[in-house]
Amino acid sequence: MSKGNAYGIGRMRRVFWSREYLLFLLVGGINTLDTSLFASCLSLLSVDVNLAFNLS
Repeated sequence: MSKGNAYGIGRMRRVFWSREYLLFLLVGGINTLDTSLFASCLSLLSVDVNLAFNLS
């Protein structure tokens, strides 16, 4: 395999469809939704929205 082909399509497909990467995406999505929900609840209590996002 040549040096320029070390990161070919097959290797990238294995990396980005691995269990670890998909779990990383799932946890990141849940964290984003959780943070948004928490900040929305705090903003209803008249807390600054930027502060609410930083607190969560």
